Amino acid sequence: MTARKPKTAPKDSSPKDPAARVPTAKDSGAGDPADRAEASGPAKAAPEPVKRWFLSDGTPYTGEDFQDAKGKPFGEMDVACAKCRGSGKRRFGRRRFGSCQECGGRKKVFEQVRIYSEAQIERKESTRQARRATITAQAAVKEAAAAARWQAWSDENAALVERAREADDPWMNDVLLRGEIYGSLTEGQVRAMREKIAELDAERRACLASRPVGSEKERLNLEVTCRRRGSFMGRGFGRRKGSREVFVTEMVDDAGNALIAITENFKLSAGDKASIRATVKEHDHERKPWPVTVLTRIEVLSLDPAPPPAEGDQPAREMWLDEDDTLPPLAPGEEPGACVDHGEGMNLPF
Repeated sequence: MTARKPKTAPKDSSPKDPAARVPTAKDSGAGDPADRAEASGPAKAAPEPVKRWFLSDGTPYTGEDFQDAKGKPFGEMDVACAKCRGSGKRRFGRRRFGSCQECGGRKKVFEQVRIYSEAQIERKESTRQARRATITAQAAVKEAAAAARWQAWSDENAALVERAREADDPWMNDVLLRGEIYGSLTEGQVRAMREKIAELDAERRACLASRPVGSEKERLNLEVTCRRRGSFMGRGFGRRKGSREVFVTEMVDDAGNALIAITENFKLSAGDKASIRATVKEHDHERKPWPVTVLTRIEVLSLDPAPPPAEGDQPAREMWLDEDDTLPPLAPGEEPGACVDHGEGMNLPF
């Protein structure tokens, strides 16, 4: 019977030298989570929050963003076409229309726009509010200074200001309003106001007894004297396109009745006397404090033009003056009553 061999212990494959032994996870302590994270390498950074962008007016921008060569952020979006101002149409020539060549009729174009962060928008808004507050404060200081100057000037020229306000003339009211804004009136404005007051006084004396002449659509023969003439540019109608000059001729008849003609086919110069045949269009009670007869379809039967002033002589001008008040002499070449001759301050029908 064969004898069995005794069992022997398995051979240890590890080296006998402890220094040559490969360390295991248990020996290195790699079982700790912190140690495992350190062993795996540096930790990844948390993702940055998405940055919000805004347009210059504070509207949120949600599209893609990029930076230019200077590092400024930009975006792309549809904006209103500047060529057609968002209408999508352009006019070619006088009456031919078509689609806008810039946007192709889409009314919008795809362009790059500057975008800003929330902090930049807040800084822009604070700067805007500070600038607006500064401008408001400066305007208040200027208004207070102008009001003080106007009060002092009005006290010095109280009679002129009171007379101008009593006249209730649109032109003089506008001049007084400008004086309140700027604090005073210039010498030219004062001279023109005095001439206007004198003109209104003369007109009031000449036409205070005015009465309506004839009846509507009545054809009359009249002897008239031209007091003043003005004009304005009106729009043509019918076959006559374009602009046309319309004459406003103010006249009085032998009885002192106020007459007016607003037409492009009739005109007289100041001082002219004429015999006319005209149709009564209407009686106007709103243009002046007295009734004014409006004439149309005027036919000149005879004309006696006003004699021209002699060389070197200047026509007398009627002025309203305060006590102990004098006006500076006219400059060489200056014509007195220029605002009257050119019809400034007239109550035109437009």
